[in-house]
Amino acid sequence: MSTQCVRALESPELETLTMNRKPRNLNEALIVKERSQSAGRRRAAAVLWFWSSAASLAAALSIPGCVTAPWRMATVLPGYSFDYKLQNREATGLIQVFDDGQKTYLQFADWNHGSPSIMDSHKMPLSFERSGAYAVVAGRHRSLIVSARGAESVANASSLTLDSSETRATVAPATPTVDEVQHKQAEVDTLRGRIDDLQQQLAAARAALLSYADMLVIHFANNSAKLNLDHETVQAMAEVVREQDVILITGYTDATYPDAAGEFLARRRAQNVQRALLAEGIPAAGVDVIYHAAGLFAVDNHSPEGKALNRRVEITTDRNHARPPG
Repeated sequence: MSTQCVRALESPELETLTMNRKPRNLNEALIVKERSQSAGRRRAAAVLWFWSSAASLAAALSIPGCVTAPWRMATVLPGYSFDYKLQNREATGLIQVFDDGQKTYLQFADWNHGSPSIMDSHKMPLSFERSGAYAVVAGRHRSLIVSARGAESVANASSLTLDSSETRATVAPATPTVDEVQHKQAEVDTLRGRIDDLQQQLAAARAALLSYADMLVIHFANNSAKLNLDHETVQAMAEVVREQDVILITGYTDATYPDAAGEFLARRRAQNVQRALLAEGIPAAGVDVIYHAAGLFAVDNHSPEGKALNRRVEITTDRNHARPPG
């Protein structure tokens, strides 16, 4: 605008110049145009001030979602942190994320595709409350994972330090219904039944395998009479000999010359095997025990491996012949 027009705008004589009459010259036409533009700018500024004030009031009253003007994202509200970087937010309809120190707010473009799924950085589900276009999550979080519309987006806080007073939101475990408990109990009972069947099948298989041997042989540690067999193996041995009228249990050592210690050890080994079979229901009247303090080796006794095999108890029945004493 020229200097002459500026002076004309400052002149009191033109204060009454309005659009009700046509301007008489070029200067007046420029003055009318400038006033019209100035009034338009004042109206736009007033509208901007109204929406900015409304956004501030809505945030102060904790009523998320009541103002949806696009410039609200640039408004910095006291006590609120908008320091979140969003990844792939368009795919899930996520608009923005902010927190007030106690809660975290996630604004979505719409909820037409159902409720989103919100998880923490460890992919543990977080519960939330819906308030308008917002999902409100308790606590503050360094990272949030949002699943919606078949896609996934991530919100990361650029600079967020959680102190001891700011606890993370936890998800209360859902209480199972009576039907769910009964269903799970039925599954447990079924599995227990299958385990019992498998154990019986295993015992039968072991008994069948042992029945092919000429005799049952149990080995012992050096200078020990302790029976190192699990209960299932003892059960299998009992099933092999259960139907026999005569059961002979013979104890041996790896000693070359007989003495009192060797005799005691051989007898204890045979008696411990006898007690194990009697505990499985084998009648005591049909079980005989003998023992040998030395000699009668099953294999060569000059090596540690041979001695380990000779420290043994043999179980034979009337189908077989026990080693003769000597």
